[in-house]
Amino acid sequence: IIDTTLIKIYADADLKSLNEILKTDNSCNLNQCEAILLERKRYYALSLLYKRHGLSRKVLEIWVRILSNEFEDTDFGGLPELVNLLNQLTDKDLMLEYTNWVLKKDPLVGANIFTQKNSVSFDPDEVLNHLEPFGTATVGIYLEFLVKVKKTMDESKHTRLASVYIDNVLKVCDNDKLSILEGEFVVARHIRRQTFVGFIMDKVHNNANLPENDLTRKRAQLLVFLRESELYKPSAVLAHIEQTQIRLHAERAFLYSKSDEHETVLKILVNELGDYAGAEEYCLYKSSLPSRLAKSTSDTLTRKNLTEVAKAPRVSASMKGTSVISEEELV
Repeated sequence: IIDTTLIKIYADADLKSLNEILKTDNSCNLNQCEAILLERKRYYALSLLYKRHGLSRKVLEIWVRILSNEFEDTDFGGLPELVNLLNQLTDKDLMLEYTNWVLKKDPLVGANIFTQKNSVSFDPDEVLNHLEPFGTATVGIYLEFLVKVKKTMDESKHTRLASVYIDNVLKVCDNDKLSILEGEFVVARHIRRQTFVGFIMDKVHNNANLPENDLTRKRAQLLVFLRESELYKPSAVLAHIEQTQIRLHAERAFLYSKSDEHETVLKILVNELGDYAGAEEYCLYKSSLPSRLAKSTSDTLTRKNLTEVAKAPRVSASMKGTSVISEEELV
């Protein structure tokens, strides 16, 4: 009786005390307090009452209506508070039902629910199937969690993440943009010996303010993953790139190197990308490279370099101070 009376008093004049009493152990009458709070339109307080009595569905119903602007209550903590409750639920069906609502409102926030510690366990394939309708970005968040946090050894997950990174590149590029980037590399290699991969990494490291959807940043993400993961299926990733008809030369060269297709790798590096430093490094560090091919490539690079010196453009003083990444960044 006392707690119910206090709630009636606080509902009229002291919302802070109202919320505090509802968050703590109390002996208020559920039905009476529900009627009081509904009458006074104290919706967040009502949700706290339901939460205290374990009525999670009713809590979520109110919070969704507040977020949908059907109810107005500034005391509610918004989407983060709803997500926090979802992570605490033991009812799997209820969690999925309201996670779907979050995914529709904010796909990235919704995807991250599955990367947090929660009370419900999921099979990874079940989660991926659940996220699929909400787009590549949501799938990518969960795949990154599986690969980089959970350290999954599942080849299919690594291969699929590589495909997500390729799709991320394709969303922000076309062959014209790639030509511009390759043109910048040509200028950069005249300043100092540098591989194409080193040029990409250097550009990202020296430009902290690059937008998240910048082509260089997306290519760096893809190239780093292709280099660091040993678990994806190169042929499947290569097939994905080849079918796009977008000139991702450095990525193609790296994938062909995985299957020791040395001649193809060197043709791409020298003839298509103009990455002479990358070709030289490949010859030096690829132990399975036939000596005949290494010698032929060396002769070609000598001729190319002599031609480059003869045709090299003058480099302005402002560009001479450009930072160059170390030669540890190899193809």
